[in-house]
Amino acid sequence: MSAVRITDAGDTLLITAPTKAAVETALHEFRAQGAKVVSDAAPLGNRWVASCTKPELSEASRDPGAAGVDAIARRAALRAVTISDAGPQLIVSGDDRESVQGALDELARTGAQATSAIAQVGKKWIAHCENLGFGYREVKVEQNGLSYTISGRSLEAVKTKLREFESRGAKVTVEIQKIEDEWVVTCDTGGGHDVVFKW
Repeated sequence: MSAVRITDAGDTLLITAPTKAAVETALHEFRAQGAKVVSDAAPLGNRWVASCTKPELSEASRDPGAAGVDAIARRAALRAVTISDAGPQLIVSGDDRESVQGALDELARTGAQATSAIAQVGKKWIAHCENLGFGYREVKVEQNGLSYTISGRSLEAVKTKLREFESRGAKVTVEIQKIEDEWVVTCDTGGGHDVVFKW
């Protein structure tokens, strides 16, 4: 479910979102396309709501999609949260769970997968997802029996993947080293583990 919803209500568009900032972002973008505000952002239950006229559309197309309604909803959902770069991951934080989930949904459309569940930390809701710009997916994992070799151009990405293996009981057999343009480490997953994982 997207955190920002834009509903066609005939002559107007109804904008709802969990935060005032998200609603105002969408309103601002519609105003830039020639729409007029019918009602400013106001609280309604646990959400915020506003409405505006439909933007002026070209003669070539008369549907709301031509005005970028979906794109505006996506941008507003992402602006309703704070997204921080933490190397191989992005930290998504917001004032409510729905905003964070909406942003994760929009990031997933770009291919970035969530790497943690949404959790409340103090007054904020926080989750992590892949930072595709960091090259996390460029890490290669090759299996040789019970040993795995992890390699990639980014040292931090290789360390992140190694931590994933170590959290499941793997032990490093050959420390991280740079070989030509790649960082390489080998770990062993065999024997002596309390929990059996599908590697």
